Amino acid sequence: WPEPGDPTRTKYALRAGQTSPLLGHRFESSLDPKAMLWETDLQISSLPYLNDHRVLRSAVFPASGHIDMALSAAREMFPDQIFEVRNAVFASAAYIPEQGSKTFQLALTPDGNGAYSFAIRSRGDQGEAAWPVRSHGILQPFQSEAPAPETVSLAALQAQYTMHRDAQDHYARTTRCGLQYGPAFQLVQEAWVGDLGSL
Repeated sequence: WPEPGDPTRTKYALRAGQTSPLLGHRFESSLDPKAMLWETDLQISSLPYLNDHRVLRSAVFPASGHIDMALSAAREMFPDQIFEVRNAVFASAAYIPEQGSKTFQLALTPDGNGAYSFAIRSRGDQGEAAWPVRSHGILQPFQSEAPAPETVSLAALQAQYTMHRDAQDHYARTTRCGLQYGPAFQLVQEAWVGDLGSL
């Protein structure tokens, strides 16, 4: 029986002026003084758009939320620097209960040359470890002298991916596969699909 989330902690995060409503409050680790930790309680009633991202009808914290948490932590610690996420791995799904909240923790640890490793955990569900890793990756300082990305022809890709689908068809297919996207996550307007990729 999930208990309702503690409203004082949600209000605390908002009052603290965090760079993201997902990040929560920061605290120090007694085990690893170099680590920077954040903790937050997420619930559908406070962030209704989480209700629009479901797998097999259960609300799941989206990958974009993991990236937002990591980048927001970097902005909070280093407001004058720009970071990018590299080598992100989404290790396991974090289900959000229909009632009450789920506690998440984000840890940043120095990784050398100005980079930081991040790991996001949440309290485990039944049958899981106490704090399973949900995602991890590297926060790398952005290099402005990096080579520009290769220019591609949109028309050429559309010709290569010969099967065209509109938004209605696309989301009907995702629903049949067990992925239910509500309005907050229905951003695809058209799709072109081929044997080796999609656009």
